[in-house]
Amino acid sequence: MKLNLNHLISIIFVLSAIPAIAQTRNNILIARNSNQSVIENTVSGQTFSAFSLPSILGQMKDRQGNDCLGFVGDLPDYTLNLTESFSQLNLAINSQGDTTMAIQAPNNVLYCGDDISATNPNASVTLTNLPTGEYKVWVGAFDQGDRLNYSLTINAH
Repeated sequence: MKLNLNHLISIIFVLSAIPAIAQTRNNILIARNSNQSVIENTVSGQTFSAFSLPSILGQMKDRQGNDCLGFVGDLPDYTLNLTESFSQLNLAINSQGDTTMAIQAPNNVLYCGDDISATNPNASVTLTNLPTGEYKVWVGAFDQGDRLNYSLTINAH
């Protein structure tokens, strides 16, 4: 079979409509203005739950002994860049499904979150005494293949 230019253009057009497997990394700068004591930021997204969280992170539990559960994309969904130290950082997901989350701190320490409570299957993670640097955040679903719309609220104190 011989491909002509029109066939090649058609193939490129079709392939460009297929979403890439790797997720886009979203950078979020966390910095205070001179009069702010609390910083709040909310972003929206959709889970890409193809890979088990332990297979991406390389371990089953975080620093505090919490299980790293669920399924995520192969790259972090967000990179939080802290330009100064914060005493507390809280990340909470709001979704109609069962979500999970993992955060990798600049020193490669992992923090994993699952259900906020027995009646709320959304994930939440609170970190304390945070140094400056890059924090990688994965938002996932408890069940493989789930595509859940969510909002992620980030509070820094």
